[in-house]
Amino acid sequence: MKNKTSKSLLYLPLLTLLGACGSDEIKPANPEVLAKIQAIDRTQKATIVIYRNDDSQGRGIHPTVMLNGKNFVDTGNGEVAVIGIEPGHYVFEMDDKKSGTEVNLKAGEEIYLRIDIIPGAWRASGRLTQVTPQQGGYEATRMDLISPKAINLP
Repeated sequence: MKNKTSKSLLYLPLLTLLGACGSDEIKPANPEVLAKIQAIDRTQKATIVIYRNDDSQGRGIHPTVMLNGKNFVDTGNGEVAVIGIEPGHYVFEMDDKKSGTEVNLKAGEEIYLRIDIIPGAWRASGRLTQVTPQQGGYEATRMDLISPKAINLP
């Protein structure tokens, strides 16, 4: 009897892990994020969407996205910033200057910038990647809106 109980206890963590893997559901789009994207006047402004997926890496890290050399957005796990911006030339980069993108935006254009956490020897940092509107639109709309206090408009 003791032997059967021991074997059952060995399988319990495995069954729990397998059950957790099978229960992943697709998170629905956040109506607040969709409304914020739709509220931007596309005849006058371009849309910038900066987001960071909700993952287990770097929960306490809040990397900063810089715009033309100045602090722009501080990001946390599972957060998205949706910003209407005047058309023009912009340089977006991470605060450690190791990744970024340079764009010429026109009214009505949308760009999606994803932040990934990269582990480091001394400290983790963020990597900024411009993704397609199809991918970014899917991923970013499932995040929580970032606090307006975390955004420093130019």
